[in-house]
Amino acid sequence: MSFTANSVFFTLKVSVLLGSLLGLCLGLEFMGLPNQWARYLRWDASTRSDLSFQFKTNVSTGLLLYLDDGGVCDFLCLSLVDGRVQLRFSMDCAETAVLSNKQVNDSSWHFLMVSRDRLRTVLVLDGEGQAGGLPPPGG
Repeated sequence: MSFTANSVFFTLKVSVLLGSLLGLCLGLEFMGLPNQWARYLRWDASTRSDLSFQFKTNVSTGLLLYLDDGGVCDFLCLSLVDGRVQLRFSMDCAETAVLSNKQVNDSSWHFLMVSRDRLRTVLVLDGEGQAGGLPPPGG
């Protein structure tokens, strides 16, 4: 069977298009079994950056996201505590935490974003933001 350059290009174009369209519809689903996790590229939040995702759950306690600097001192942890989202983080070894006011263990979709701008970190849950400030250096 012989292929022309045009038919190969068409097939490749359709495959890429379908892959792109399907990629918009697919997500990860964790069923509560032990050792379920996903690994992503490192998030560079050194100056200004946003990280966002959507989720739904019916559990009240669990880990949503964890990243660190290799265990030196800086980390970011998003977890569920009593059905609410908790953001714990450390920058320059100064740790702080923010707990959302809203319950999220209602099996409904929720939009979560962590926004960092230098030393200011904000947790946004379903459009409502809560700032997590760090103590001033040396204080």
